[in-house]
Amino acid sequence: MKKFLFALIFGSIATSCVVVARPGGTAVIVDTPNKIVVNPRVIYVPRYDVYVIDDDRVEVYKYKNKWYWYRGGVWYVAERYEGPWIILRGEPPIAIPPGQLRKMQVHERNEERKFFKELEKERKREEKEWKKHNKWDD
Repeated sequence: MKKFLFALIFGSIATSCVVVARPGGTAVIVDTPNKIVVNPRVIYVPRYDVYVIDDDRVEVYKYKNKWYWYRGGVWYVAERYEGPWIILRGEPPIAIPPGQLRKMQVHERNEERKFFKELEKERKREEKEWKKHNKWDD
């Protein structure tokens, strides 16, 4: 019996299964996929006193130890990032309109691109001036 239990436990660890003991001495093996949940990188947004996931594909916020997810016109809430997610009745306690952060992120990225384009133009102008005044004598 000990060998059987050892083989069962070792086999379940090796194959990522869960062993569920039932009353009466029987065991049920439930196959589960390997799942590694890592909390996502979040950014604090002081204007709204909320944390937002650094991923513009989803709208997930952390506010006062709860996670809020806006998807398809519906708000969901969870105690942990990995869920379970429950449909939120009413409005979330965060004061940010759906889609607002995504618009802000796009705007910031556009401003950043403009800044770096201007910086590159300035660098090229300075390089041209330097070459004009500092030619190497051959």
